[in-house]
Amino acid sequence: MTYKYRCNTCQAGGSAPTKASVNELRADHRRTAHGGLIPDGEELTGPPPLFPREVLRPYLNLARLGLIALGLICFLILTIAQACDPAAP
Repeated sequence: MTYKYRCNTCQAGGSAPTKASVNELRADHRRTAHGGLIPDGEELTGPPPLFPREVLRPYLNLARLGLIALGLICFLILTIAQACDPAAP
């Protein structure tokens, strides 16, 4: 995951692995190329946000199997309880 900095005023840019390091890159560029001023059209982009479904996708089949197993266990418990109850019709 990389963060990217782009200055549209002078067409300079760069990338860095962390947000702190790309902020340092941006600050250095502002000091050297723009005299410390903020240029128009700066862009600072980062990796897209992670959604819970994307993070948990590998485990969805496991969760489905767990729910199926739980349903079967409940069915067996109810079937055995009904078979063992002498007052059941």
